[in-house]
Amino acid sequence: MPASGFAMGIERLLEVLEQRGSLKRGLPQVDYYVYVLSNERNHLMLGYKLAGNLRARGSRVIVDTGEKSLRSALEYASKINVRYFVIVGPREVSQGLVKVRDMSSWSERDVPLTEFGINA
Repeated sequence: MPASGFAMGIERLLEVLEQRGSLKRGLPQVDYYVYVLSNERNHLMLGYKLAGNLRARGSRVIVDTGEKSLRSALEYASKINVRYFVIVGPREVSQGLVKVRDMSSWSERDVPLTEFGINA
């Protein structure tokens, strides 16, 4: 049966609209993306406590319990325009730290848990 059709990728359409000024990317919808590297109970609890403290300060927070790979989580966080990506890993936690990546500059620094109101 003869037919014809047309298709366009939504990403390309959004990109063209953004270039024309018809669509503007706003401020980040999520302030912090907390990624817990370990499935150990104390690390998971620390991730949830960290998220709770950040939410109490008025931040918008996503908690990922490691269901995605770190790479996939970083790609997703970049896609949804997250401001900071926080890694709660065994090595960092043992030192009383978390790793915080600024998603706009991709710079990373170790931040003491005490800065988030958590006593190590």
